[in-house]
Parts: sequence; C-alpha cells; structure tokens
Amino acid sequence: MKPALAALVAVAFAGCGEAGTGASPIAWSGKPIVVRQPELPRDTIVSGKISNEGSDVVRLDATDVHLVTSDGEAVQSDVRFAVGITHQLYPPREGPKEKDPEFLRERLGEVANVEPGATVPLVVAWRLAPGQAAPVKVDLGPTGSLALP
Repeated sequence: MKPALAALVAVAFAGCGEAGTGASPIAWSGKPIVVRQPELPRDTIVSGKISNEGSDVVRLDATDVHLVTSDGEAVQSDVRFAVGITHQLYPPREGPKEKDPEFLRERLGEVANVEPGATVPLVVAWRLAPGQAAPVKVDLGPTGSLALP
C-alpha cells in the first residue's frame, strides 16, 4: 500500500464507530468479546452490544452489513442482531402467516430498529481463507461502520 493511501485509510478508520464524528451514530457499548478456538484458528466470533448515540431511530439490516479488511476487501461473514440463534417458525416452502413479515426478521436477528440511546446485540462471525487478511471493521451500510477489536 502506498504511504499516502495508508495515511488516508488510517484517518478514515480513526473515527469509525464513535459518536460525534458525523460518520455514524452507532458505537460499541462497552468492549466486545472476541472468541477464537485453538482448534479453528481461522474462525472468529465477535459479540457485543452496540448503541445508537444519535437522535433518530436507526434501522440496521444484516444484508447491508459487511466485514472489511484494511485493503477494503470484503470477508465472508454471518451477522445477527440477536444474542442467540433461533430458527424460522415456518418450513422454507411456506412463508410467514403474519401480515408483517418484518416481525420474523426482527425475531431472527436479521434486522434491528435501534431507538436513540438504546442498545442491541451484535454478533459477527467469519472464517478466513488461507492467507486471507482479517477484517478490521464492520461496515453497517448507509449507517456507518464500527472498528473491530
């Protein structure tokens, strides 16, 4: 990486996830937990709470979230806004019976509506390919980003 580009990337990441920078109202609430198993050295799970430090409701959608390396490459990952894992209420060939299928997406942790001052869980997990660089941030899409611990 060229020195000028490296400096630009460093400046861009310096404020990731902090309120008041104008970049994102979402920030880590406390220190996230990083889990790595010795038996699976390329796998990582990061779990924590994120808070909305802005004045408007923020809608987060797991389909908009990507983990990114310092070079800007995306890392294949799974993202949930829930503490645990759960299953759908319906078989794959049958859709939700509710008139509002967003309820199911919220229950599954695929989306979260974060009120100002509120917190929600965030769990991200990834497995690196051999030689692949580890991600350094969680890109939340239009909402901004969070630096990974």
